[in-house]
Amino acid sequence: MMDLPPEIIEIIACLNDSGYKAYAVGGCVRDHLRGVLPHDYDVTTDALPETVARLFPHTVPTGIAHGTVTVVDDGMPVEVTTFRQEFGYSDRRRPDRVAFVADVKEDLARRDFTVNAMAYHPTEGLVDPFGGQKDLENGVLRAVGDSSLRFREDALRSLRLFRFAATLGFQPEEKTCAAALQSAPLLENISKERIAAELQKTVCGAFADAVTPLLQTGGLAFLGISSSAPLTRLTQLPPKKELRLFAFLYCCQSSVSVLKTLRYSNAIVDYAGKFDRLLKGEKIKSRTDIKRALRNFGQEILTDFFGFREVFFGESAQPLLRETEDILYKEEPYRLSQLAVNGKNLKSVGIRGEAVGQALDFLLEAVLEEPQKNTAPQLLALAEQFKRNQ
Repeated sequence: MMDLPPEIIEIIACLNDSGYKAYAVGGCVRDHLRGVLPHDYDVTTDALPETVARLFPHTVPTGIAHGTVTVVDDGMPVEVTTFRQEFGYSDRRRPDRVAFVADVKEDLARRDFTVNAMAYHPTEGLVDPFGGQKDLENGVLRAVGDSSLRFREDALRSLRLFRFAATLGFQPEEKTCAAALQSAPLLENISKERIAAELQKTVCGAFADAVTPLLQTGGLAFLGISSSAPLTRLTQLPPKKELRLFAFLYCCQSSVSVLKTLRYSNAIVDYAGKFDRLLKGEKIKSRTDIKRALRNFGQEILTDFFGFREVFFGESAQPLLRETEDILYKEEPYRLSQLAVNGKNLKSVGIRGEAVGQALDFLLEAVLEEPQKNTAPQLLALAEQFKRNQ
């Protein structure tokens, strides 16, 4: 028995009461069988999309041409898709044509892996025509039906295979793995956003090094990403997307510009750029070095950086982390805004124009070395000295 949310039970019951078949399907069934709470739920039915839209008061025609209607039940969005077969994948991603069918098993036959090709009904129980439950128990990822065909239909499945391996810790079945690697060059036809989403989930997985075969065979070489060595160290970092993505590219000796190519957010690209500059800069040794790094890169990146160096270079992060915490606890200044004087104060001693910014930088450097000098009288005295030397 699966403990489905009341919203899903209600949707299935409504369809059943109207004379239609309906099942929870796909990833939610897989996760329930694994003992993991699903992130979302999908329902499949023999009711046509127009019928689904008529039966429920709140719906969105999210993919009605392909049979999908989003039903919003008590604030919970649920994709309800008509049983279908798919034909032709000229763009290597989406079917050119779909045909609605009456049997749930025909619908399950079009899906990618056996562990995702299961359906469940509260009274009928599990529908598992391809042995997904057994593969789930054995930790195996196996394509549904003809593995070569599955990957030629949708090239993104080549990356999805390794994403599931990286997140679930499952082993790709031999023929399935071979077919995925053979079809991997077709990934070049997939949108960068789709690849980016799958890659992010992959590198953040607890078993992220599972993607190694795809890298070794050049499956992502068209992006400038490849590696001959396992990515074991990647799994020793916290599963923070920005950090893992940077570390992944570092392991592959790839440029951080790849993140722009894949159209990641500005925040991720900015993080990687700063991290790269920090890594290529002078080694952080002293308390003053830490404060300069805090000023230039911020606490978040600096903390991640210490952990990164511990994993990749064997340097203990704890001494530098403790010193950073002490700096922050004591509120030692490392930003201009923390100085005891500002531009207006400097004008009172005759410093104006461009010289104001230069003088503030000079004063900040002074208090980075000697934080006890961060008092208005001492800084104004130093400002006088700066003025005389101009």
